[in-house]
Order: sequence, then structure tokens, then C-alpha cells
Amino acid sequence: MPFGIERLLGVRRPGAALSARGASIRISRAPRGNKAAPGRRTPRRRSILKLLIIPLSLIVLSQAPAQNMSRWAGKYPDEKFFNQPAIRTPLRRLLTKKDYDSITNYNLMIPIKRIGDYLVTYATVKYSDPSETMSLVYNLKDKSIYVIFWEGEKHRKFSTKNNEFNLPDEVLKEIGLKEE
Repeated sequence: MPFGIERLLGVRRPGAALSARGASIRISRAPRGNKAAPGRRTPRRRSILKLLIIPLSLIVLSQAPAQNMSRWAGKYPDEKFFNQPAIRTPLRRLLTKKDYDSITNYNLMIPIKRIGDYLVTYATVKYSDPSETMSLVYNLKDKSIYVIFWEGEKHRKFSTKNNEFNLPDEVLKEIGLKEE
């Protein structure tokens, strides 16, 4: 007996129906409530889709190309530059909070120079005595960062490469660590 006739016959229990002759009782199986029409998304399908789509989208987003830092050559190292994830994240790990916060004090800046595969920039605290200067070098290939804080003739060096400054001579001369 097709589904739907049972309701016409006044059956109280779902699935139980009287036959048309009235002599026997036949229990028919009602269709499952979570069966959807073809192409319709059920809660189970939605959860499966979520389980597939969310991890895939995270993978795609994590593999998005990193911002090309070489575009900063010739520009001034302003707040936008220091807020780039390629600069901000290593600096926060590398420097103390006091040193990291002091970066905003360096208010006299020169444009970023590109020397080979390195971006080099300086910033000075205007009218400081002794002069306070910060030099920053960013390696475009391995994304390492080198920072030097100068106070007069004294300097403190920091590097994401275990404080190694294995830089080309041109870069070392530019930041003042090697005499010309």
C-alpha cells in the first residue's frame, strides 16, 4: 500500500495500516525522516561538507603567497612597514618589549635601500645626544632580520640567525659594522 493511504484510513500508529479489505493488519515501513530529496543538503551532508571545507580553506589560506617585501625598496620605513607580519613577528620575538616599543621613537628615517637580496634601512632619534640610531636589515631570501641599536659608539646587535651577522661586505659597510 503506498505511503499516504494509511493516513486516510485513520491509523494512529505510524507504519500500521488496515488493508483495503479490512481483514488483515499490515505494518508498512514509513520513509525515514532524514531522507532528503536528491540534491538537497541534509544536516549530515552539511556537517561532512563543513569537515571538508574548513580544513581545506585553512590550508589554502596558509599557503597564500607571502607579501613581497622587495616592493618596500625606495620607500620610507613607516608604521606600515613595521606592521608587516614579516617584520613585526620576528622583531617581537627577537627584541625586548622596551626595545620593540622604542622603535616608534626613531623619527628620522631614510628610504629603504636594496643591496642584493637585502633591504637595509636606518632610523635616528632626532636631536638625541649621544646619537641613537637603529639599523635594520631584512634578508629577502630566508626572511631573517638583523637589528642594531647604536648609542654613540656602543651598539647592541640582534639577529634571527642566533645573533650571527654573516652578511655580505656591502651590507656590513652600509650598516656601519665594517670600515670601508
